[in-house]
Amino acid sequence: MSEIKWIKITTDIFDDEKICLIDALPDPDAILVIWFKILTLAGKHNSNGLLMMTDKVHYTDEMLATIFRRPLNTVRMAIGVFEQFGMIE
Repeated sequence: MSEIKWIKITTDIFDDEKICLIDALPDPDAILVIWFKILTLAGKHNSNGLLMMTDKVHYTDEMLATIFRRPLNTVRMAIGVFEQFGMIE
């Protein structure tokens, strides 16, 4: 699929309940940066929202940590938060 060059973000995103709850967690800035990196990575690959490097290779936590230049524990914690809040499956 072709790469999407932009994603739409509402101007009231920081009023969203989930974002407000994330803002109350430890290290909220890192979590939110990872969220936006996930959104842009999904748009870049344009696989209907799936995070896949190729048609057969899903990104692992380790791969995402490397690509996002973030500690593995931080990426895992952020992914856990996103799953808990229903932001990813």
